Order: sequence, then C-alpha cells, then structure tokens
Amino acid sequence: MAVIFLIEDEIAYRTMISGMLASAGHSVVLANNGLEAARLMGHWKESAPGLVITDQKMPGMSGYEVIRVLRSEITFRQIPVLVLTAFPGVVKDILEYDGVKLLDKMTAPEKIMETVERLLLDFPPPPPPPAKPLVINRGFSF
Repeated sequence: MAVIFLIEDEIAYRTMISGMLASAGHSVVLANNGLEAARLMGHWKESAPGLVITDQKMPGMSGYEVIRVLRSEITFRQIPVLVLTAFPGVVKDILEYDGVKLLDKMTAPEKIMETVERLLLDFPPPPPPPAKPLVINRGFSF
C-alpha cells in the first residue's frame, strides 16, 4: 500500500479521511495546514509519498500554493494530488497541473477512496534509486 500525505486544517475531516485511508491499508502522514506541509516536504529528499491529498482553503498557504511548491520540487513533481474543497467552482485553475484531481468535500467517502486508488494506479511511484555498489578494497593492487 501507499504512503499518503494528507494536508487538512479541519480536525474532524482530517480524522475521517485519515481513518478511511488507514483502513484501506495506507500509511498516512498528516499536516495541519499548507505551511506545515511545506516544512515536512523538506524531509522527503530520497523518496516521496505516493499521493498528496490537500484541502484548498487553509490559513497561511492554500492548496493551490501547496501544489505550486510540490511541482517546484523534483522529488514531488510527478506525485498525483487530490484536492478536496468545499468550493469546487472557485478553484478551477488548480487543474492546470498534470496529475491533479479536484473533488468536493461533500463527495461520498466511497467515491473519494475510488479516486485515491485510481490516482495511485494511474501515477505509480518511480522506482527507488539504485543502490550504490559495495566496493571492498582488501589492499590488493593490480
């Protein structure tokens, strides 16, 4: 299963979504808002989550701004993003990015999970970087 980065400022909604994801076998990393998410992104240098789910309207940094930060970082550039918003008609410009899907927060939980699974299938994570070869020098010279 995937590691999913959930960015949501509403505690009840964050709890509901993270519970659904965990019940489906996913690991969930939580951020309370966009600014916290941006700080956490700095810790993912080698690998990144398989999916980012973000609220659009948050204090400090909107979901749109989070996506701009994601797309500016090479580690996050190809990761799909699901934007959950209470204002779907207002944020159409978010869809200008590849791999971004927009859902109303009032969408049925089953539909949200179906969308999560579809994004994970459509945008599989890149393979991990190759391991560095182990070189043992026993003092022989040729």
